[in-house]
Amino acid sequence: MENITDVRLLHIKGDGYYTDVLKELGDYSIKEGLAFEGLTDALLKREDEYPTGLDVNGGVAIAHADIVYTKKPTILVVNLQEPTIFRSMVEKKEINVRTIFLLLVKEAENQVKVLENIVGIIQDEEKMAKIKGTEGKRYVKELFA
Repeated sequence: MENITDVRLLHIKGDGYYTDVLKELGDYSIKEGLAFEGLTDALLKREDEYPTGLDVNGGVAIAHADIVYTKKPTILVVNLQEPTIFRSMVEKKEINVRTIFLLLVKEAENQVKVLENIVGIIQDEEKMAKIKGTEGKRYVKELFA
C-alpha cells in the first residue's frame, strides 16, 4: 500500500459552482507538482458524470480523478470560505459544500482505503469541527498518518 505523507489543508474563497473550485484545485495540484496535466479536465469530467457531494456536516465533496494523473500521492483538505454548489452523489439535487477532500493516489486499491477513512471523518462532527478550526492544519496530518 502506498504511503500518503503529503496532506495539505487549504483555505480558498469558494462561492459559485463546483467547476470553478475544481479548476482552481486541479491547477494548484499541477503547479505544485502533485499531478500531471489533464487533471483539471479529468476532475470536472468525473464530477459531471459521478457527483461527489454529500449533504453532511455542512456539505462535503470527495473529489478525485483517475490514478494516471497523480504524480505524488496527496490528500488536499479544502475549507471553503463561502458555500459552493456541488451535486449530491445520493440524490439528484444541488447542495452547498463547505469542505472538499481531493484525493491524488497512485494505487486504485489505496483509493478505496482512503475513501473509507474519509467517510469515517465526515460522519464525525467533532473531527469536522477540528478540520475547520484553528488547529486544522496540524490535525489533518494526524487524521491521515
